[in-house]
Amino acid sequence: MDLMQLMSSAPVSGQVEQGEFQYYSYESTCDDCTIMISLSTVGSGDPDLYVNFGDESLPTRESSHMMSSTFKSEMITINL
Repeated sequence: MDLMQLMSSAPVSGQVEQGEFQYYSYESTCDDCTIMISLSTVGSGDPDLYVNFGDESLPTRESSHMMSSTFKSEMITINL
């Protein structure tokens, strides 16, 4: 399993098949910032977004600190 490092304000595109996961990491050194994570789909896909903090295990459908599972596009805002 690959873990891709995200960079601030650098969009990433990719494709994930139904039932599969793609994992990303992001490190913030700011103690008083807002982080916005958005996920959008092209076509008929309906992705879900799961987030864990710190050195915790990778998020899953059953275990995550935050999640967004609305229809089509997803967004999570984290206030540090």
